[in-house]
Amino acid sequence: MKTKCTGEAFKWGLQVMLLVVSILLAACTERDSPIEEEEVVQTMNDFFTALSTADSTLLIRITKKNFTLYEHDEIWNRDSLLSLMPAVEGRIWKIRDPIIHVEGNMAHIYYYNVSQKPEGRS
Repeated sequence: MKTKCTGEAFKWGLQVMLLVVSILLAACTERDSPIEEEEVVQTMNDFFTALSTADSTLLIRITKKNFTLYEHDEIWNRDSLLSLMPAVEGRIWKIRDPIIHVEGNMAHIYYYNVSQKPEGRS
């Protein structure tokens, strides 16, 4: 059964994704050069790839030990995501309509996350 995303749920989802991205990008090592927009999208794609392929090495590389994710009223950390990997292995997510703001070595991305496998979940 497919459900429509209400305006309020969509706004809440965007806020959650902004938090996720801020945490992911803050987990990157500090550097002097500005972040490129392509790197921001690649980091998010790497995050979802790590989950869907159960690539614990990749997930550890793009997150810090104190990584925290708030999504759907749940709190996730690196260890709980590593434990989740077998349950979501094989899923495919796609980022749609990214809006990226870069300020020096920090970036924020807003996007809509759509599951292509299983289809239609977001």
